[in-house]
Amino acid sequence: MLLPQEIIRLTETLVGKCPIRNVSSKFLQQLKDFLQNIAREVATVRTNIGVKDGLASDVTTAEVKRERKDSVVQSLLRNFTYITESQLKKFMGFVWEKY
Repeated sequence: MLLPQEIIRLTETLVGKCPIRNVSSKFLQQLKDFLQNIAREVATVRTNIGVKDGLASDVTTAEVKRERKDSVVQSLLRNFTYITESQLKKFMGFVWEKY
């Protein structure tokens, strides 16, 4: 499960590796904006359930481990913010395929 900062970082990487020639910078920016909005929504949910938002790099490994041990927090995070690296990469693959 990705933290919001990881969603943003991975988005930058994946958009930077766009396999399509002559794609408009406007399209790429809109795609980044869309995924950054998702990261902000994930951050809001995290804040609402009482854990750090995950937008800054101030979430420690120990805090992530503690979140994963708390079954209530894990259930809420899974229901509302479950985005994995493989899901994001697959989504970007679909975007490039459909473009």
